[in-house]
Amino acid sequence: MTLIIEFGVQALAGGTAVSYTMSTGPTFKAGGLVLTLVQVIIMIIAVLVMLGVHVLLRYTKLGKAMRATAANRNLARNCGIRTGRVITVTWALTGALCGLAGTVFAMDAGSFDATATDLFLVLILAAVFLGGPGQPYGAMLGAVVIGLATEVSASLPFVQADYKYVIAFVVLLVMLGVRPTGLLGERA
Repeated sequence: MTLIIEFGVQALAGGTAVSYTMSTGPTFKAGGLVLTLVQVIIMIIAVLVMLGVHVLLRYTKLGKAMRATAANRNLARNCGIRTGRVITVTWALTGALCGLAGTVFAMDAGSFDATATDLFLVLILAAVFLGGPGQPYGAMLGAVVIGLATEVSASLPFVQADYKYVIAFVVLLVMLGVRPTGLLGERA
């Protein structure tokens, strides 16, 4: 379905890439780490979103209803939770977070087209399975591990930067071999 939508949009809007220039602001140095202001802002946004999702899932009535619906929709409905409404709100929140992710991607990349995020979709799936399917905190932890593994491996002298995403899949394969349920997944 993703390919149909992706290439349908590309057929309607055209296959040319959109690019722009944006000031990255001053750079900050800490040891061997060099970050631009835009990268710092992106990290702050990521941390705030993760904290927001944590607060939503753990401390709100909606979050508890979301967790109950995800665990057992029929039981949640029988307990008085409006599961249809919970699912609709969940999809709306997912769409909003995807829009934010697209904005952050555009801030960082400076150029994108209809297929620019295909690799990231695979990395997202790797992060989800690394953390444990069905575990939101596992997905967050998996994303941090995958992100650190790819970026740290790109700085190693014996790994070419083009192969940094392969490291993500090596980490995933090793994890699946050691603990198939993921970092935070429950053992069956």
